[in-house]
Amino acid sequence: MFHKTLCVAISAFLLTSISASANDKPSLGVGTTVFLELTGDLALKYCQLMPHFPKDNLRPELGISVSVSAQIVQNREDGTFRLEYVSPIFKNQKEPTLLTLTASLKSESLVVTQIPKGRLVSSSPADLFPVATSEIAESVRMQLSDVDDVKLRTWKVQSEIGD
Repeated sequence: MFHKTLCVAISAFLLTSISASANDKPSLGVGTTVFLELTGDLALKYCQLMPHFPKDNLRPELGISVSVSAQIVQNREDGTFRLEYVSPIFKNQKEPTLLTLTASLKSESLVVTQIPKGRLVSSSPADLFPVATSEIAESVRMQLSDVDDVKLRTWKVQSEIGD
């Protein structure tokens, strides 16, 4: 009888621990990297702003998808966060330009994946020397497709000091 009670108590404890950890969101602090997959109209608009994408091949029916990494730049009291992506645009050397993507989103829209300790990871698909993770890490991902959810802006440099 004691053995059955002990087994039930341990099982209940383990189930509670597993469900609590599965429901916890990671600490999404300022500076957390979020890997974005841009699709639909948003990916099309992004590609139209970047000069290295061939404009004659940009058709929505092709299922355009662009992956970028953004950072959380602000946590708000209402549980939302603001993220930002910044990329230089190299049209010519005379006009330095930046493209920014900003969005205010709910943390429920993020997908968090745990990367186990010892998993080989690469900084890019071309990386020839992957490195094993030294501790459990988290990868935060999100898909954006609607232009209404974000602001895409291009900026021209007004003045510059230094090299």
